[in-house]
Amino acid sequence: MNATDISWLSASIELGELIAGIPSGILADKFGRRTLCLLIAPLCTLNWLLLIFTRNLIVLYITRILQGVALGISFTNVPTYIAEISSPNVRGAFGGHTVVIMYVGFLYSYCTSYNTSYRHYLYFQSILPVLFFVTFIFMPESPYYYYMKKKNDKADKALKWLRGNGDFTEEALEIQKAVDEDMKRKGSKWRDLVATESDRRILFIVQMVNVAAYMTGVQSLSMFATETFANVPLIWISAKDVTIAMGLILCISAFLASFVADTVGRRKLLIVSSAGITVSNLVISVYYFLSEKTSVDVSDLSWIMYLGLGGLCVFTNIGVGELVHTIQAEFFPSHTRSLGGGLTSFVAAIAIFISVKTYQPVAQIFGFYMNFLIYAVISLITLVLIIIYVTEAAGKMMATCASFTWLEPLTLWLISDKSEIKMTSTDISWLSASIELGEVLAGIPSGILADK
Repeated sequence: MNATDISWLSASIELGELIAGIPSGILADKFGRRTLCLLIAPLCTLNWLLLIFTRNLIVLYITRILQGVALGISFTNVPTYIAEISSPNVRGAFGGHTVVIMYVGFLYSYCTSYNTSYRHYLYFQSILPVLFFVTFIFMPESPYYYYMKKKNDKADKALKWLRGNGDFTEEALEIQKAVDEDMKRKGSKWRDLVATESDRRILFIVQMVNVAAYMTGVQSLSMFATETFANVPLIWISAKDVTIAMGLILCISAFLASFVADTVGRRKLLIVSSAGITVSNLVISVYYFLSEKTSVDVSDLSWIMYLGLGGLCVFTNIGVGELVHTIQAEFFPSHTRSLGGGLTSFVAAIAIFISVKTYQPVAQIFGFYMNFLIYAVISLITLVLIIIYVTEAAGKMMATCASFTWLEPLTLWLISDKSEIKMTSTDISWLSASIELGEVLAGIPSGILADK
């Protein structure tokens, strides 16, 4: 295979994700989140068995698409399932652990592929879906799903299993009330995603963070790490070791970041993350530009690239990379959560496909530096949009998170003939955004006054 074949093979997994994302969200509302999650195991097992017993390029593409289908089901339903079974005070941490395990999978693949034969690598990979199935099968269904289906007794049993001996009565009532309110608003599935100003804002926020999470450069580096690092002079360690080190940094930083999501807050982490990703990508871009386009000897400056790479991994994991699944599950109301998750998976697949498929052509035409410059620009735009649009959701019931942006009842009254305050749609947009002005005015002074 040549470089073009490799780029298509690397990107073909996203075709499967595109196929599976939205349908799996619809099926999750019909058959349950747990059922769809369990389906991942046989799909992955079939994938590895095909690779073990065949040596054919067409089969290789088929297995990549199967992997994408499993990935689409996972990205759509796992965040929803985790958010719906978690208590509000640990939901961010549990959602973050999804990313931790994903990076552990990257590291596991790096280590087994570099240190074993191709066949033994496949054997090692085939163990994982079997292990997942025999452990996950004992988990209960989401109580939110049971309440949606009016199976309140099963929902209470699921909550009792999940909460142990603790008193979950108040939580059960809140969940049931939230689900009932959401289901009253349920109409046309697709129309529900954009039915109100709140719904449209939620959709925009989730997809903005979603695209940003997969256009940081980490996804492309994960697939083309060895080739990328082999194109510049490095000191201390080889390109292969840099790849493994990157996997370690991703795992450790994601693990540590998962414990601060509920204490520091989503919005602050997203802002710090986007700013850090922008700077890190600029650092890497400058290093590659000096190496590729100038006569400057950068062999003694490889520490700059290491610094940028480490920063990219850490800043991705403390914010956009870590929180994308949590925000997806928190912001969508229960009656659109699965469909919204499917759409999010669909958009993620497109973002990853573009990022992965264009990485090598851009590197060949302009140089590797251009990829990181593009990622820096995307992260900078994301930073500005997060500051303007994203509200805090840490520690809140998911029904509350979904209502943060919901000014719809007030809006309808203000623009009606009965309103004593006559307002236009332009006035409403300024009214909606003015809350951020208050936050800007109060942030720094309140910190100073708190010390005084």
